Amino acid sequence: MELMDGRVVLVTGSTDGIGKATALQLARKGATVLLHGRNRQKGLAVLEDMRRITGSDHLHLYIANLSSLGQVRRLAAQIQEYHDRLHGDLTDMTLTIRRPESIYRAQGYIQNGTFSGRWHFSFADYYDAKFVSFGALRVFNDDTLSPGAVWPLHPHREIEVVTYCAEGEFKHADEQGEGGILKKGWVQHTTVGRGMQHSEINNRTDLPMRFIQMWFLPTVSELEPSAQQMEVEISQRTNRLLPLISNSHPGALTIFSQARVFSCFLKAGNSLTKMLEANWGTYLYLLEGGPVEVNDLALSVHGAAMIRDQETIDIAGQEDAELLLVDVML
Repeated sequence: MELMDGRVVLVTGSTDGIGKATALQLARKGATVLLHGRNRQKGLAVLEDMRRITGSDHLHLYIANLSSLGQVRRLAAQIQEYHDRLHGDLTDMTLTIRRPESIYRAQGYIQNGTFSGRWHFSFADYYDAKFVSFGALRVFNDDTLSPGAVWPLHPHREIEVVTYCAEGEFKHADEQGEGGILKKGWVQHTTVGRGMQHSEINNRTDLPMRFIQMWFLPTVSELEPSAQQMEVEISQRTNRLLPLISNSHPGALTIFSQARVFSCFLKAGNSLTKMLEANWGTYLYLLEGGPVEVNDLALSVHGAAMIRDQETIDIAGQEDAELLLVDVML
């Protein structure tokens, strides 16, 4: 079989037998393969297995019963939508799946240890013209610090910082060593305003610490630096989008930016729907567990979905999943 880089091929019945073998061969030859099956659970297992075998992230799964004319039409519309996204400009896409392999990986030495990170937008020495920001969202970093490690004091100004603890114990400290401690699922909002120095610390010397840090562009400048945080129990965010940061949801931490942040622990077999306002976009991150489906497209752990110009977002959990969802005005 000739090399097929750049080709897009739909293989029906590709979760079994000759269809599966054909799809695997095409993927090995460099084609973008659109897998088709009737059983979603089986299809997801085949998809993950093929990605593991081939090392390719150009594999996509579609579920349809081809004996149903309605499902055939739906499948055709989904494939046409994918083709348009594949060949369109990024700014025209309504839903973009960012696969884990496509997100920049960083690592290095810091005080008392090391860090590793997944940086979703241009940051420090990493620059990607396609991913500089998304509305008011300027930085979205998923970082892990080794036990006892410290990101030393460093200055910032004119940003709104949201920190979400994904594992372990996060400690924030300013120039006076003051700040707060976050445990898994807890959140902190810092208004940097006219300027401050701060450090991020793994408060445990026996375990790694993982945190998601988001920077938002402020709507007001020269503000007095301040910080606030919220404790969250897993029951509060189970099978619902819990508002963590919002100017329109009572009980959430407020922010000087056109942005909102939600967390969710979505249990296997459950789903939820979110309305998307006009002129707003959503950035959804699967930080643990999964996979999930976002508007019928598969999203695996450490992957993200960038969504705009859609009325609703449907999220279905195939396995237990930890999610962060960010709304921003575009």
